[in-house]
Amino acid sequence: MKNVVLEIGTEEIPAQYIENALKDLNRLAQKYFEEARINYKEIKVYGTPRRLILFIFHIKEKQEDIFQKIKGPAYSIAYNKDLHPQKPALKFAQSQGVNVEDLIVEDTEKGKYIFASKSIIGQLTIDLLSQIFPKIALGYSTK
Repeated sequence: MKNVVLEIGTEEIPAQYIENALKDLNRLAQKYFEEARINYKEIKVYGTPRRLILFIFHIKEKQEDIFQKIKGPAYSIAYNKDLHPQKPALKFAQSQGVNVEDLIVEDTEKGKYIFASKSIIGQLTIDLLSQIFPKIALGYSTK
């Protein structure tokens, strides 16, 4: 785990606006790190009239892997009586980037449905920071 610092140089910020800027900086950092599935231990913010500083402590070096199960069409329209996949199953598999053979059938409250199971491997945090930091730096408000 690493620590990361974002330092933003600014024009003179009036003292009464610094607290709001720091709160917003913290809020945006939490939001974008959560959206990007990047875990960290703590965020601290500091500021002066010409600098805003964001510290992220013990940041994971890679975002979390996720496993998704996406619900598709009803089994009754996805497969014929001979258990051959029909157009809805084929199109669903194609749209999810999986082979039709990899689709799974599950019973739900509304009957049998097909599902696609996908795993998304996490990216390196360093690669994501170049997308997250500009959003934070350009998105905070002093009001």
